[in-house]
Amino acid sequence: MDKWAIYLERVRHAYPELPLETAAVSTAGGQFNDILIINGDLIFRFPRTPDAAKTMATETAILRGLQGHLPLPVPDPAYIGMDPHTGEQVFMGYRMIQGEPLWRETLESVGDEEVLDRIAVQLATFLRELHAFPVIEIDAHLPTADGADYWTGMHTAFREELFGYMRPDARRGVERELEAFLGDPSHFGWSPVLRHGDFGNENILYDPRAQMITGVIDFGSAALGDPAADLASVPALGDRFYLAYPDLATASVRERAGFYRSTFALQQALWALRVGDEEDFRDGIATYI
Repeated sequence: MDKWAIYLERVRHAYPELPLETAAVSTAGGQFNDILIINGDLIFRFPRTPDAAKTMATETAILRGLQGHLPLPVPDPAYIGMDPHTGEQVFMGYRMIQGEPLWRETLESVGDEEVLDRIAVQLATFLRELHAFPVIEIDAHLPTADGADYWTGMHTAFREELFGYMRPDARRGVERELEAFLGDPSHFGWSPVLRHGDFGNENILYDPRAQMITGVIDFGSAALGDPAADLASVPALGDRFYLAYPDLATASVRERAGFYRSTFALQQALWALRVGDEEDFRDGIATYI
């Protein structure tokens, strides 16, 4: 029995009343999960490793806590499967949110200022409400990120795992930037919020006909951290975005967001190297070799 058949059997066992009329493997599978689309409109995600299972359990708790509290739809994990022997979560299922990723090209093709204003307000209001959400209402121990310990660990990981692939001048440049960031205590004076952690084009869904955002997906990187981490990934919308979320417009927030953004390619290369994704690794490390 292959893994896809095993996945379907797990769903059947947990939800015998759910008709399984069709099942298609998603070609947009994530780094840490396998994905099936069941009956054309249900997304079922299956963690590939024990660590991914723990992350999924936390993501499930976050999504359940957020239901009905945000101005845009997020996945509603109505289907949960647990391994009776290990207690680990073995799948999460939710109804598909309609829309397509807000790719940069899609956003650049929008010539109507009124539409751009609407998109900016939708995204800024979503983040504002997410960052203000009382995390005490989430039934899980949330991970922390973006602090000095986190970036010290990332610095070590870059040095030990990636520097061997990089040009000497590129290594020196990364060292200077990380040491300068870590050496300034003002970079760590923020109050932690629930932040999405991967608030980029791929995880923002858009309806090109209605010309509006329809939802936000993939909370696998959500944690207690710096709100600037989400600003770092926000699609380019200029000052119209800050009008709806002025707290992110300060110089200090923008400076931190700029630093986080500068590490995205290295972070991509690091995660790709760890999971054996050669294409993503080559893409992430390209400018450093």
